[in-house]
Amino acid sequence: MGLHLKASTTTITIPERSFLRSGFDENHKKVAKDSEPMVSAMLGGKMTVQAGAGAIGQQLADAIKKYARDLRSPANHPFTVDQKGSSNPLVDTGSLIGAITFEIVRE
Repeated sequence: MGLHLKASTTTITIPERSFLRSGFDENHKKVAKDSEPMVSAMLGGKMTVQAGAGAIGQQLADAIKKYARDLRSPANHPFTVDQKGSSNPLVDTGSLIGAITFEIVRE
C-alpha cells in the first residue's frame, strides 16, 4: 500500500478502540435517567414494554454511534489519514457505525 517499514520492524501495534464499551460507559446513566418517564409509562400501562424498550435501545444505540463518530484518540497514523482522507479513527465508509443497533431479548 506504499508504507515503507524499516527492515528491523517486526510488529505493528494497532491501539484498541473500545468504542462500544466506552460509549456505553459514558452514556448509560444519562439514558437510564432520560428513560424514567418511559419506564413509568410502561408500568402504568400507557406504553407497551416493546415500544418502551425499543425507544430506550435506540437512544443508547444513537449515543454509542455519536461517541464513535466523535472519537479522536488514539489518533490515526498519518499514513492512515492519507489513505482514507479522515483523521477519525473509526470512520471510513460509515458501515461500522451504521451497523450499531440493538436487540430486545425476551427471557
